[in-house]
Amino acid sequence: MDNNRSKGKEIYEEPSETVSGEASNTEYVRVVTLDDYENEVFTGEASTSRVEENEGDYEQWGQETIMTIDDCWDWRDYYGVIGPVVDQRDQATCWAVAIVRAVQALLNIGVVMQQQLELSMQHIVNHVTFDAQKGISNIKNALSFMKSPGVCLESQCSSRGRGRQLVRKNCTHPPVINYHRVDSFTHLTDIEDADLEAIVRRQPVIGLIPFNGSLLDYDHTRNLIYQHDRTQDGPNPPVHNVLIVGFERRNGRPCWIVQNSWGKGWGDGGYAYVYRQPIRGRSISQFHEIIIPNKRDHPRSPGPNDGA
Repeated sequence: MDNNRSKGKEIYEEPSETVSGEASNTEYVRVVTLDDYENEVFTGEASTSRVEENEGDYEQWGQETIMTIDDCWDWRDYYGVIGPVVDQRDQATCWAVAIVRAVQALLNIGVVMQQQLELSMQHIVNHVTFDAQKGISNIKNALSFMKSPGVCLESQCSSRGRGRQLVRKNCTHPPVINYHRVDSFTHLTDIEDADLEAIVRRQPVIGLIPFNGSLLDYDHTRNLIYQHDRTQDGPNPPVHNVLIVGFERRNGRPCWIVQNSWGKGWGDGGYAYVYRQPIRGRSISQFHEIIIPNKRDHPRSPGPNDGA
């Protein structure tokens, strides 16, 4: 029996109250083009395409970037940016894997190998209260934790003794250690894939993808590109957290490259190729929401990739 069928799904639903310590008023930004995202800020729920808790600074983005770049990018080509595939097994901890890996990637871009960090997913699981049936609460609590106090290194709080299964336990490291954190997170919903390409070229990001049986049974050799009809989803579909590490074309078809948390036996060594529409206005993104970690003076310039 495929053990992927026992994965803990996470339900995306709006919380009844805000996370402790976070402001109750949320800023929204229209996301139609990158220029809109940078310049048009307003308060209130005025659009289905929106940015929640907009605190990021993306001045480096520009419309001209999208028009001139090649139609491929893969952060796996840059040593130390993308961590190895893990298996969450029957634990509803995909949020922990994706969030920590996205932050780790942001901190490691442009850093020499000897100074790169491996952050602890176990640490955030130990300290963030989560419920398999309340995925959005898990995510918001985890994002708040990543802003303060942050997480320690994998060497200080490791899951390896349990076969990397992320089961909550008590931390045994000293109470006073160095924690690694970010300044904020930006949330994008219903973003155009053409705009998302510029973001992913800048850094790996967290993608919330609708959770369904076809995702569990994804076979990259049979169904090379995963595609889900999002027009059939309700307003708050179940979602699964993945790490978007790049984009390319496979057999001529544009796709996203995503790292999952269901082990190397799923997909293509733990990765999937998800349908991407590079032309604006053709279809909505396969991702229900995008979450981007932000930290001042990051990401650094990535420098040459491993194949350069």
